[in-house]
Amino acid sequence: MRIIAILITVVLLVPVASPAQVTSNPPTPEISGLLVGSRIEEYFGETYTTRSRESFVFFQGEPVSFRVIVRNMSPRETSLIVGSTDASQLFRVQGFVANSSAPESRPGDSSKYLDQRGINLPIGFSLPIQAWAGGVLDVPLARETVLEAGESIQWLVGISSAGLDAGLYRVVIRVNGTERGGRPLQGFVDFGFEVRARSAEAQPEILRREASRRLSRADYAGARQAVADLLRVHPNSAIAHDVLASVADAEGRKDEAANHRRNVAAVVKGGRDELLLKFRPHPQTVD
Repeated sequence: MRIIAILITVVLLVPVASPAQVTSNPPTPEISGLLVGSRIEEYFGETYTTRSRESFVFFQGEPVSFRVIVRNMSPRETSLIVGSTDASQLFRVQGFVANSSAPESRPGDSSKYLDQRGINLPIGFSLPIQAWAGGVLDVPLARETVLEAGESIQWLVGISSAGLDAGLYRVVIRVNGTERGGRPLQGFVDFGFEVRARSAEAQPEILRREASRRLSRADYAGARQAVADLLRVHPNSAIAHDVLASVADAEGRKDEAANHRRNVAAVVKGGRDELLLKFRPHPQTVD
């Protein structure tokens, strides 16, 4: 099971054509003040399907969620000043879609967006959350919100993928606000993802993700059911036994967990999980 939850910072300082997955570049030393960023809320990777040319790939009906984050990057207290606390006035949102059958491109290559067009995305914002080193707290957003060094205001953003056609999507979000003293906010959100159609070929990946999703939420009965469904369509799934081992551990069934791990080892050693072998990333060679 692979869950990705990473804070995006520098990506919001690059042109909007760049995808919104986390970049490997750390914030530059010059950044100080309120920086707008984003973080994927929940993601389980690709194991039984091809890797996406976009940052993240979702199947129709899967939840697409991420956070908009306004973080105080300076070493001293400052404030977020907004003209309106209403989400429809607080955020400027642009949606784009491009043909997913465009020629292959490397991550970060904006050529995959050459055929993009504007689109209204089904998007929703949660109430704000204030986060600091000690935890998080739901807060009512005021016209002025004081943020200590390292603190942030966050909103959970949800996009329904059920009604979206297969394609490459981007959502660009700018926060209508300033820092104390009238200084503009730095950065914006540029979140990219791919939507794929559900199909018999995609079903093992969808069920693998659902099992992992249920496990991450401590819904052990739901995880077991998703694994049972996965094993019906892909009997040699090593991941299925791995999830069952984690469920058994959480329920205190140590012998059952050990048995599932032996099953994982046997399936992997015997090369029986053909989908795992088919879609396993190949190591890159250097000339």
